[in-house]
Amino acid sequence: MRVVHICDDFVTGGIESVVMDLCGALQAKDIETSVLFLYGRDEYPQRERTAEVKPLGMERRIRMDPRGIARLKSLCTLMRPTVFHCHGYYSALAPILLRLFGVRVPVVYTVHAELQHWGWKSDFLIRRVSRWADVVTALSPPAADCIHKLTGGRITPHVVMNGINPNRATPAMGFSRELKRQNMGVSPGTLVFIMVATLFNRKDHPTLFRAFAKALPQLGDARLWLVGDGDQRAPLEALAASLGIAENTVFLGIRSDVIELLAASDVFVLSSHIEGIPISLIEAAFTGLPIIATELGGLAYLQRQGLPILLVKERDVTDLCNRLLEMLDNSRRSALASSLRSSAHGLFLIQRAAEDYMQLYRRLSPAN
Repeated sequence: MRVVHICDDFVTGGIESVVMDLCGALQAKDIETSVLFLYGRDEYPQRERTAEVKPLGMERRIRMDPRGIARLKSLCTLMRPTVFHCHGYYSALAPILLRLFGVRVPVVYTVHAELQHWGWKSDFLIRRVSRWADVVTALSPPAADCIHKLTGGRITPHVVMNGINPNRATPAMGFSRELKRQNMGVSPGTLVFIMVATLFNRKDHPTLFRAFAKALPQLGDARLWLVGDGDQRAPLEALAASLGIAENTVFLGIRSDVIELLAASDVFVLSSHIEGIPISLIEAAFTGLPIIATELGGLAYLQRQGLPILLVKERDVTDLCNRLLEMLDNSRRSALASSLRSSAHGLFLIQRAAEDYMQLYRRLSPAN
């Protein structure tokens, strides 16, 4: 059996990391894997790869670039995939379009977030791709419900919760938390909050900034580390300055040492108003960081499954501020850290996700 994953991009990010971890887990079960991506350049760290990666070189402005579809058709002849596992609706649309040319390979379409109404075009495409794919999966029951409603009840996705390779969430041998903090200009007693997310509107950094500014007089010499980049960086830098938190807020950009930064931090924060089950949150759980996150469907689902994350109301500055202040209690942080590590191993092992997907692959291709 050969599973070819297709992503929109291949950058340092949650979807790309889980695809690499999944490839590694599948290969351990003697399943061949490869990864294709539609747009942009290959920017994923070489040392974290577990599968061959190839670009299709599509033009993002065209989306379904005919030349990219032609390349995909040629690669099908070479790779002979048993299943395409697609991580985005454009990624799934590409192999579906191959059916027009007589190339029929089963398509698994995975929904990585709770879908919002982005506009008529996106809603139309998501509905069509969900109906044309052979199997639709979602990372949580709330995400599955979004597809169920969007398709008028025609599609009920299988729920396969995200997982990671816990070894990847462990700093390399010889790592020193104290030295890392020292190199980052942070003293031993400084309380460090970290958010790992693209700097996009849906991540709602402004609510976190306002809550941090409100809490800062009581937090003292605290820091807010922001890992990630995006089109909101300049407005966010201006907002930090206007709130008087610029000296305490560090824009770290895209980093290759995310696990070390998590291990050097004290609290993980996620203020998004659109999420699935983010890999950064899972990595924080394995690291043992207390987690404060918005009370969204997938995150509330994780709490019900036993993950002791602290939830706050969406866009509620006061609620988030109070949770930040709660983290001044060292014993509270330690208790949460211990519980999170234990729960993470029960919920988020990539081997469990790989087993679930393998059952779906075999159902689509019983001869293998």
